[in-house]
Amino acid sequence: MLAAQNGIEALNLYRVNYNNIHVIITDMKMPMMDGPLLIEHIKSINPSAKIIGLTGVGSENFERSVTGVVFISKPCHKDKLLEAIKNYKNLWVKNQNLLEKL
Repeated sequence: MLAAQNGIEALNLYRVNYNNIHVIITDMKMPMMDGPLLIEHIKSINPSAKIIGLTGVGSENFERSVTGVVFISKPCHKDKLLEAIKNYKNLWVKNQNLLEKL
């Protein structure tokens, strides 16, 4: 697990470690670089990046401008976050099984 204090630090961590990162969990409101801009940069590096966006203002404010992200409203219960992570994991396993069959 990697943690960043702001969006710029998160992007720098992703650039260095993206091959080892399976799911990104980010706040949508952060200092120095907000969530939508961070997601845009991450998607330019890896268009299939799995991202969970945490928001306190409601996901509808971001869903129009940010695609390919699962949004969870804050405060969120750990079960909701774990469910989103498991869904991404299940999707990854399914894709790996399909690749093995090719």
